[in-house]
Amino acid sequence: MSGDTECLTPTGWKRIDQYDGGPVGQFNPETDLMSFAQPEQYIKKPCKEMLHIKTARGIDQKISLEHTVLVRQVKNEARDGKL
Repeated sequence: MSGDTECLTPTGWKRIDQYDGGPVGQFNPETDLMSFAQPEQYIKKPCKEMLHIKTARGIDQKISLEHTVLVRQVKNEARDGKL
């Protein structure tokens, strides 16, 4: 991730390059709920190449090739006639 990417903490959003430990938001796809948890580990290392993801609806992020991303696909009912 780029340094200006943010993570959610119990006190609000914090830039990832300013993360100094402590719980962060985690999403559980089985329950559809978010909770705060202490990361078991995280990787901080230089990255030569990043993927830039930008959509018309507000997503704008850079991630490394090793990054795992949760994706949820929702179809447009008005356009497709179904969820």
